[in-house]
Amino acid sequence: MSEEKPLLDKKGTFKRCWTYSAVCLGATELGVAVTSQVILGVNDSDCQKPVRLWLEVLFWLLGLQGVFLVACELLCTKLRQRFEGCYIGVNSLVVALVFMWMLIGTVWVFYDTEECEKSFEEGYLFSLVVLCIFYGLISTLLVLFLVLTCVTCWGSLKIDKFVKG
Repeated sequence: MSEEKPLLDKKGTFKRCWTYSAVCLGATELGVAVTSQVILGVNDSDCQKPVRLWLEVLFWLLGLQGVFLVACELLCTKLRQRFEGCYIGVNSLVVALVFMWMLIGTVWVFYDTEECEKSFEEGYLFSLVVLCIFYGLISTLLVLFLVLTCVTCWGSLKIDKFVKG
């Protein structure tokens, strides 16, 4: 029987996990982008709020980030070290734009719900699903950060008592 290697045993293993995660995220974003475009193409009606505009810009932002992630992780693995600063800068800018656009979408979608529920039901429901997933992911990351912070503080207190005592 062969021994199982730990996940982070070598730098290459971590890099493969990072690449796999980035490609999965990029593919998911492209799927959401395509779905928003299909919904916009199927239903031509528009409510008085700019939910259609929000979905169109969301399509371009998620499409840009999805293509960028997949292209950088799969095609530029050898060149990535030379352009890592540019990669981090562009990705951070796009993530900030997506975050701001989600906040704008929250205001636009929840401002007056009755009209859009009737005239643009598919787009309204899709917007709700996207926003719920977004806030669910943000909440999960914040809870994980809080747990890791508490574990780190608790561990440092234990180490301090061990060193002093």
